[in-house]
Amino acid sequence: GSFEDALGNYSDSAWAYSCSVMPGPAAPGAGNSGILVPHSNAPGCGWSWLRQYVPAIGNGETWTLSGWCANFTWMWADPYSGFRFGKKDAQGNLSFNTAALQNTGSWTFLSVTNTFTVAPGDTVFVECDPGSVSGLGSNPVFAMFDGVELVSLSTDISGSDRGMHLHLRPNPVMDRLWVAADEPLLE
Repeated sequence: GSFEDALGNYSDSAWAYSCSVMPGPAAPGAGNSGILVPHSNAPGCGWSWLRQYVPAIGNGETWTLSGWCANFTWMWADPYSGFRFGKKDAQGNLSFNTAALQNTGSWTFLSVTNTFTVAPGDTVFVECDPGSVSGLGSNPVFAMFDGVELVSLSTDISGSDRGMHLHLRPNPVMDRLWVAADEPLLE
């Protein structure tokens, strides 16, 4: 969601970051605050990133990551910035999926979908990638992010209780699939 707590105050507590971040303007319809993340190579910052680990994403699942992104100091620096998924393996090595990118000073809604191959000990993460600028100039330059959302597109039942027996009965005439269980379903 937005970078706010339950009271509407700015909060980045769910995120890890490599360079200092700060509150920024909100994206359309995304609450009161966005977040400003320095571009990589901005003054006082090397490789910049804003990341949230999502251990709930499992092997074979498909997820969509979406949200709003813009360059705060557009015209001074307009690198490509955006969103992407990545994976941290059991040894701590990082790999990255394809990113959804933009390079303007206008809020742009971005979306990217990935299916994951996750081994034991791997953790999927989402990353707000602020992009890179050249040199170490004197002007602070930032990418803005807001309204970040994850949606599962997976349709399997791999995470269900292995002891529970599901009974599936298709009804092609009505374009429905009826699902019943031996016990009440909680999810």
